Amino acid sequence: MCLVLGLKSDEHWDAQFNPHSGRQSASSWPLAILLVFSVGLGAISLLFVMARGFDLLYTGGAYG
Repeated sequence: MCLVLGLKSDEHWDAQFNPHSGRQSASSWPLAILLVFSVGLGAISLLFVMARGFDLLYTGGAYG
């Protein structure tokens, strides 16, 4: 979900979330870095859940 929100253009973001505020969005590199870290954290979490699930399924949790 954060990728969908983070990759919207500034014009599309303003049209959807700031239609009558008069403010203009100006996203820059910190947003890109935040998106990279959020995707990395999601991938690490998914791998951890899969590894723990296989451990519990096949060994009964013998490795932790």
